[in-house]
Amino acid sequence: MTQEDILNNPEKYDLSIETVGTGTLKSPMKGVPFVSESERVSLTADVGRIQDFCKRGIEIPSLEAAGPREPIFHDPAWTRAGIVTCGGLCPGLNNVIKGLVQVLWFDYGVRNIFGIPYGYRGLNPAYGYSPIILNPDVVDAIQEDGGTILGSSRGNQDAKVMVDTLMRLNINVLFCIGGDGTLRGAHDIAKEVQKRKQPISVIGIPKTIDNDLNLIDRTFGFETAYRCHHQRAQRSEWRLQWSWPREADGPRFRLYRRLRSSCDDGREHLPCSRSALYARRTFQGSRKSLQRRQDARRGGRR
Repeated sequence: MTQEDILNNPEKYDLSIETVGTGTLKSPMKGVPFVSESERVSLTADVGRIQDFCKRGIEIPSLEAAGPREPIFHDPAWTRAGIVTCGGLCPGLNNVIKGLVQVLWFDYGVRNIFGIPYGYRGLNPAYGYSPIILNPDVVDAIQEDGGTILGSSRGNQDAKVMVDTLMRLNINVLFCIGGDGTLRGAHDIAKEVQKRKQPISVIGIPKTIDNDLNLIDRTFGFETAYRCHHQRAQRSEWRLQWSWPREADGPRFRLYRRLRSSCDDGREHLPCSRSALYARRTFQGSRKSLQRRQDARRGGRR
């Protein structure tokens, strides 16, 4: 399912989000604008397509607007939240864990927060992992460390076994942080919860370096991976600028050509041309310095 598939056949797809029930409690959050359940965001900004949907009498494909709701279902005083990270390690995982803990603790007043160790394996008692108690003190500086403090793992686990563990731990809110495989696992858990008619909320938080999740423009993992790759490309360009031979005039021209060819559109951009000019001047200066030293050894002009 892609965005184009939905826009071409909107009747085939249900973009609504299932809930565990109607919220009857007032949110404890203060000083924040709440989002109404009726607020939605159009899946397309193409005016022509929107007009076509209206002419055909078809509801415009849209997604629920994100943000805090004023009526909530789970009582924060009785809520037991679980956080699990799955799949490959990704920059920003600890930041997400810290953000979740702080919002749950300070904004909602949830005092029972558990970290599920080593991905979905932590929900399978066969592996013998115990949940980790999380609070603001535990996550205070974890954003400075790479990876995830909860650990991670790959592979599927039986949804029935995982739901049994959630019920045994009395966890009624589960946050699943991961990519396509993790979110498929979260979907299986949600289906099993629904089958058992248990009031357990399952929330998926997209995380992927590959940027391969449908309807997600980019995630925190992709953003960092892109920036790091760009920085590495810049460093490799500097190595190219300095790795020129010290003799002959030919390499100066080849160096300049290679630097100019690094621009995507083939035009001469200022960063490339200035770098090449600086390299050529440095090359010429080194030749003059070498010539002066050789003259000095021969007893010539210093």
